[in-house]
Amino acid sequence: MAHYGHAHRKLRQKWARLVAGGGVVCARCYLPIRPGQPWDLGHRDDDSGDYQGPEHRGCNRKAGGWKRWHPQPQHSNRWKL
Repeated sequence: MAHYGHAHRKLRQKWARLVAGGGVVCARCYLPIRPGQPWDLGHRDDDSGDYQGPEHRGCNRKAGGWKRWHPQPQHSNRWKL
């Protein structure tokens, strides 16, 4: 996590208190993140750089691989009038 900046670390600290208390659900699979379970602060998939919230570590890290192998279709401007 050393490559993330101050803002990321502060936001993760805020979420960490809530996750540790229980009751937080994964932003990807919507299942609970149990206290003590590894989690990441997940990014939105639209490449906006925004965070969508805590995610199970497995859910978060699978998402990047899935996105790499299932790229969004590129639309051609050729068909625009």
